[in-house]
Amino acid sequence: MGQITNDAASVFSQKLVDELMERPLWQLKTPPKYVFLGVDPNGGGSSDLAIISMCFENNNLIFCGAETYPAKNHDQIELLLLGHIRAIRGHPYLRNAWIICVSFTF
Repeated sequence: MGQITNDAASVFSQKLVDELMERPLWQLKTPPKYVFLGVDPNGGGSSDLAIISMCFENNNLIFCGAETYPAKNHDQIELLLLGHIRAIRGHPYLRNAWIICVSFTF
């Protein structure tokens, strides 16, 4: 669990992931009420901490940010989370949105 797998064992094929990442950036037209922040900590193991943020606009799920980092302790996790949230708050349309955090286990 939490490890990178080959294409045969993945939920999404590498082709679909690549296509998603190559799509043009979405320009928000209205400020969303909510930003959903997903956090998958590595639990101190060898996998990376993953953070993703997204919102909805016109029934479209919009990815606002995604990152991974090989965080090994609480201080590194806190720094990455705060940096991600500061980046969200730096966008004028996301500045006042409620951030709803969905986390696995900490």
